[in-house]
Amino acid sequence: FSSCLRSGVQLTLFTLSTILLPFYHSYILPFYHFYHSLTNPLPFSRHFQPTQVMEYNSTLNRFTGYTPTGKHKAEQFNADPVVLASFQTSLHFFCKYYGALAYKAGLNSNVEPSVHLRSMTPHSDRHPSMLTCSVYKFYPKQIRVTWLRNGQEVTSNMTSSEELANGDWHYQIHSYLEYTPTPGEKISCMVEHASFTEPKILHWDMSLPESGRNKIAIGASGLVLGVVFAAAGLLYYNRRTTTGGGGE
Repeated sequence: FSSCLRSGVQLTLFTLSTILLPFYHSYILPFYHFYHSLTNPLPFSRHFQPTQVMEYNSTLNRFTGYTPTGKHKAEQFNADPVVLASFQTSLHFFCKYYGALAYKAGLNSNVEPSVHLRSMTPHSDRHPSMLTCSVYKFYPKQIRVTWLRNGQEVTSNMTSSEELANGDWHYQIHSYLEYTPTPGEKISCMVEHASFTEPKILHWDMSLPESGRNKIAIGASGLVLGVVFAAAGLLYYNRRTTTGGGGE
């Protein structure tokens, strides 16, 4: 079993394997750590039962025991060149081979975010309107969200959250702009991310206020329902007429 955790330039590769040891329900859980590159790994392996019994540090090529049984086995393993060599071989196979593949995949994986622009109640009384630009499920973490007014970057009356981790390697961020609507102006949210070949820009429709858009949506829904009920009534009337005519 293996998986990769990406965080900036750090990569951690978890590999679960079993070996024959005289411990009841024992297993080995190795951790391999890389910082900045694959040339200087800092790997180590720990042995649990399910609490920590013994640790193997591949940099020192030594075992350290933490329980009476673990200390006894650590002395035996440290005195056995074959055991030490086998752990070093395992390091080179799992850590450097699979680690290189995971490291390359992690660096080259860009996940394109989804961007949503909506109106909200302002946080303060300074401006009557506020827009929120929400960016979801992107990777890597580095991203830039800016507001544009008539094509020019806005530098005031705006706040942004930090890049928030979702817990699944993806991130989200939210930016807020308080403003006073002006006829004819265009307000946009621009998102720049490694997954885009060019910045993604969402424009806010200033033609109608939020209340106007809500009224249109409600009116359209009412119209659709009216048509449905009218059609159902007409169908019912035709059936009654046909049935009545056939009985005379």
